[in-house]
Amino acid sequence: EEGLDVPSTDMVIFYEAVPSEIRSIQRKGRTGRSGSGSIVVLVTKGTSDETFRYVSQTRERAMVTGIRSMSTAPAPAPAPSVPAATRQVDFLSFAPAGPAITVDDRETSSRVAGRLHELGASITLERLEFGDYAIGDRILVERKTVQDFMNTLVERDLFGQIRAMADAVPRPVLIIEGEDDLYGVRNIHPNAVRGTLAAITVDMGVALIRTRDADDTAETLYVLAQREGSERGERKVHPKKSYRSVREEQEYALAAFPNVGLKSARLLLEHFGSLKAIVDAEPEELAAVHGIGEKTARAIWDLARRSYR
Repeated sequence: EEGLDVPSTDMVIFYEAVPSEIRSIQRKGRTGRSGSGSIVVLVTKGTSDETFRYVSQTRERAMVTGIRSMSTAPAPAPAPSVPAATRQVDFLSFAPAGPAITVDDRETSSRVAGRLHELGASITLERLEFGDYAIGDRILVERKTVQDFMNTLVERDLFGQIRAMADAVPRPVLIIEGEDDLYGVRNIHPNAVRGTLAAITVDMGVALIRTRDADDTAETLYVLAQREGSERGERKVHPKKSYRSVREEQEYALAAFPNVGLKSARLLLEHFGSLKAIVDAEPEELAAVHGIGEKTARAIWDLARRSYR
């Protein structure tokens, strides 16, 4: 869209539509520099491509209309002076009011992205390492239809996929979309499905949300983004819990170290007996504990001794 200048280019082909009129115009500027040029935009029927194409064309027409009306309108009278206390000084006030949501570029074929745009969300498309939608720096959302959820459970590594997302952010969310019965999609015993849901929510700490369809998913994401964006002030590093025993506090503190989860924290505390003994231990001593690797041992030792800057 920007920077490319090959004067001999006479045709540009785009494999998707974009919702922004600015980006659409910039794309067209890649061709026709020294002569006439043509542009081909491929739009996948029944996907958000159609919405994006309609939105960009409508906005581009509105831009042209606005420019023409400005060129024919009489010059405005000089504006009265505005007291300094009421002047606009913060350019962020001109930013879109909608909450920001990062959408994985592989999700653009779903209805969700188009609906988010219709709702007024500020959408950024990029390839996400984990999850399908990112909201701020705390929330990752994995979206799965009922069929996809059950297929992943049976045929792929569902737990590995969800665990990787849960390890990446403090607030992981799994959305299961569709009104189909989870217990009837595949020939799996209902208790196995219940156990899967329990492991995801209780063991991994992932919030589980059911939605009816893609529109419902988009509206849920929009509300999540609004709520996340409305939080002000410095957030606490750890979520608040009304009461923890001394044992739980020790496990909680050690589990926050790099590469150390609750299971490893318990192994180390049972072996060394206290947090101080763990912090004072050498990497070789830490790695000697069954279930603790050299990488984890080195990370604990290094963090405990690194200067705070």
